[in-house]
Amino acid sequence: MLIWRAHVKRLFRLSTVLLLIACMLLTDGAWILAKAWLAEGLIAAAWSVTASHDQRIRPWPWADTWPVARLEVPRLGVKRHILAGVSGRTLAFAPGWAMQTAPPGAMGTSLIAGHRDTHFRFLEDLQDGDRLLLDTPHDGQVSYRVTASAIVDQRQDRLETDEEGRGLILVTCYPFEALMPGGDLRYVVWAEAEPGEPFGLESQLNHKITTDPNEADPNLPPSGMPTPRLSG
Repeated sequence: MLIWRAHVKRLFRLSTVLLLIACMLLTDGAWILAKAWLAEGLIAAAWSVTASHDQRIRPWPWADTWPVARLEVPRLGVKRHILAGVSGRTLAFAPGWAMQTAPPGAMGTSLIAGHRDTHFRFLEDLQDGDRLLLDTPHDGQVSYRVTASAIVDQRQDRLETDEEGRGLILVTCYPFEALMPGGDLRYVVWAEAEPGEPFGLESQLNHKITTDPNEADPNLPPSGMPTPRLSG
């Protein structure tokens, strides 16, 4: 009888500890969701001002990034704001534009990266011919069509860009179902502006990128660049 009571007490203590841990995890999860929801709202508000006044509006005072475009995939019902830069702290909140590539919507090719388990999860559902709508402060809305997709190895492959055309490269880590972040494989989607789309201000620079896409220089659009190093 005493042994049974001691066993029940141990089970009770263990269940209490597990319940407290579960509550902590639920609280942390709710806090993470709340932060994500708040950040999304602040980014959307900053984009509204950016789109109408053509200014770099930071979504919060200490942010080192700002919204530069908004991407929509009508077939999938997807809408994403695009932030400047592809650092880890930026990609935690939204997809990021590699700033040494052409500005989104402008002449040349823009590279946009995002995490496979959040903002760029939809890349695996894109199909050739899908329409992408890109809202920009300078050029209004630009329409693109998906032309190709591939799995590349960042250790061996370089993403070539076309300065004579107008395109998008969307990049995320691969495989999508991986449990561990990082890895060397990337899933890449290419899209080209639809015929008849007007071009914005063309860049006069014409040289190859040698800088790290995580430490981008916005004044250097590339003709080729390494595949971005992402964490997930």
